[in-house]
Amino acid sequence: MTPPLPVAEAARRRGWSYVAVDTSLAAHFRDLGGCEVREVVRGEHEGRRFLAFERRHSSSHLDPNSMVQMDSTSLSQIVTLDLGVAFPDFEVTPRNTLSRLLGHRGTVTTGHAGFDHANAIRSPSPEFADDVLPTLLSTLLAWPPVAWRFEGSSLVTVADGSLHVEHIDAMLSFATAVAAAIPPAVWKRLGGSATVG
Repeated sequence: MTPPLPVAEAARRRGWSYVAVDTSLAAHFRDLGGCEVREVVRGEHEGRRFLAFERRHSSSHLDPNSMVQMDSTSLSQIVTLDLGVAFPDFEVTPRNTLSRLLGHRGTVTTGHAGFDHANAIRSPSPEFADDVLPTLLSTLLAWPPVAWRFEGSSLVTVADGSLHVEHIDAMLSFATAVAAAIPPAVWKRLGGSATVG
């Protein structure tokens, strides 16, 4: 089995731009304060601009049992697709066993027991959720659980781990499928289109 190409080389081969570090992105996306943004890739997917990067978050805390300073680093893969118009806030987060035990719930339910058990959906706009969920649900059920949200004009996906090109490809396909599942009437109301061009 051939090991995956480094992100920089894969980006070059595909005609995407690549920079090792980009400190300017923290101003554009939530959850980036105090994080290092690395492996930054920009390009186009089916006529829409995308951005992918690795978020590195380092933290330290004092272990109360040993009184030893503990350092930890977490990595996340973030892939965004620019949809061209701002969407209302809407977020889908897969829930783990702990969040279910603690009773963390979303503000929106789909009516699909399995999906609602496995995911929390949050949106301050129940009207928007009601407009998109009937057509969006079948698309979401066709994919493994994905943490994603609308943030401004971007559809943002977040996953654990270091960035790799196969993940970029998968999340761009996912984001494109979500965009296509938004009803035309919603696109029209927002001033955009599910298709580009």
